[in-house]
Amino acid sequence: AKLFDVTGNAGYRQLALDNVLSQVELLYDVEAGLFHHFWIERTGRPNGVLWARGNGWGLLGVLQTIEHIGVDSPEARPLRDLILRSLARLAGLQHESGAWHTVLTDPSSYVEASTAAFFSDIICRASRLGIVDITAYRPVVEKAMEYLLGMVRPDGALDGVSYETFPSTRVDHYKTMPRGSMSPWGQGPLLTAAWSYHEVLVQSSRKVSEEVRAIG
Repeated sequence: AKLFDVTGNAGYRQLALDNVLSQVELLYDVEAGLFHHFWIERTGRPNGVLWARGNGWGLLGVLQTIEHIGVDSPEARPLRDLILRSLARLAGLQHESGAWHTVLTDPSSYVEASTAAFFSDIICRASRLGIVDITAYRPVVEKAMEYLLGMVRPDGALDGVSYETFPSTRVDHYKTMPRGSMSPWGQGPLLTAAWSYHEVLVQSSRKVSEEVRAIG
């Protein structure tokens, strides 16, 4: 999708759509409003686990595709609808701590730190693209960022991140994965969440304050 944005070559655009739409077809659960972790070709069905970090990657991929093929293009409409449905679902699943359970619909699974980073970033990105109104999701983002920043160690590393999670059909596999990984899938989302939060909420608040002062 980015290659299309840079080069204007329609072949790249179609390749991006072919990739993202096939993933959506196989893995997205419309009723749940969430992604399953992986597809099992032998059985012809997804694995049945709505893994949180997997949803983070999936939704980011959808958003970045929308951004580069054009948010107002006809092909982007089903992807925008997917984002709207998913964010509404995620808002309802947020744990009181501000993060999300590692298996999104299983309250007995632990709360995992990278989820707060992924979903804060996703909501802010969706707002920048005009897909959602940030005012409706601000409480979700503020709560997630408060949790996220509270999990940053003095050395700057994000704590509470689960280790590399291989695909499985057993939900207990996800629930027993240890935490404490210092990994790109924790540190990267921490940085992008902080940047997105600053761009969408901090900068916008500052702009409003400046406009109010100018009127005064």
